[in-house]
Amino acid sequence: MSTFGAIGNFVIMLIIGLYVALDPATYRRGLVCLLAPSMRAEGEEVLRKATDALQNWLVAQLMAMTVVGVLTWLGLWLIGVPLAPILGLIAALLAFIPNIGPIIAAVPAVLLGFSDGPMTALLVIGVYVAVQALESYAITPLIQRERVALPPALIVSVQLLMGVLFGILGLALATPMAALGKTLVTEVYVRRFLNNETAEDSEGPGPTTST
Repeated sequence: MSTFGAIGNFVIMLIIGLYVALDPATYRRGLVCLLAPSMRAEGEEVLRKATDALQNWLVAQLMAMTVVGVLTWLGLWLIGVPLAPILGLIAALLAFIPNIGPIIAAVPAVLLGFSDGPMTALLVIGVYVAVQALESYAITPLIQRERVALPPALIVSVQLLMGVLFGILGLALATPMAALGKTLVTEVYVRRFLNNETAEDSEGPGPTTST
């Protein structure tokens, strides 16, 4: 039941994400209408930058998932594992869930490998470990460096917090939430609050007149 619940939550999250991605302007306008008229121009700009951050993250994630799927398929095909294209597709889809997704994706491939003997199963494990290491230390950092600038310590901290609070679903949403939170903090708190306060302090008090 827990497995089906997690799969159901993931499907619902995917459907909601697709609806928002297909027409983000509608939801952005709805949020802007909740702001005071004097704040709507700045609110529109902040939401636009937040949308851009999420879109950049999604593009980077899809690129990384594609590379993981192709590499897994090629590796399994080279060692003669049956259903290699399907296993590569599963690996690509589950790469959306950091840390846990690749482990779940490896289970059916290892079981198929055992049908040909322990050596094939070990080779399958080696393929998944190699692909995961390449994805974690080369592919994803290079892609996200070009698309989304997120500090690794921030990503790990948010993943730990969201995983503890919300389980697999929270872990899957941790990185986009980190990208969204970083954008909102930078645009709302740093640029529109701290920087304005610093500018006002540097100007100093206005001239005083003596009576």
